[in-house]
Parts: sequence; C-alpha cells; structure tokens
Amino acid sequence: MQLIMNDRNQPTIEQVRQFLRGSEALEFRALSVGEKYDWIEEVMIRFSYHRLKRAEKGDD
Repeated sequence: MQLIMNDRNQPTIEQVRQFLRGSEALEFRALSVGEKYDWIEEVMIRFSYHRLKRAEKGDD
C-alpha cells in the first residue's frame, strides 16, 4: 500500500504524528538526495523544530 502525505496544507505536528501512526512503512521519493534534504529543512523550519523541547521532538 502506498500512502502519500500532501503537506501543502500546513499540517500541524499532531497531524503529522497521526499520519505516521496510521501508516505502514513509508517510502520517501524525490528526484535527488538534495531534494530530500531541501524538503526536510523546509519542514523543520516550518515547525520551528530547533525551538521544540526534547519531549516534543519525539513521539511520546
């Protein structure tokens, strides 16, 4: 089964957690390694990952 997460609607961290809990193994597809890193960086900035507390960075 292939699930696609469309993150264009600015999901919350809780919505991302719910998506991950409800999905099986995920496959990340991108055109290049650089594209993957760009996406990860964009998501981390959007969620202000560097400002989150340790407990907020993990799942429970």
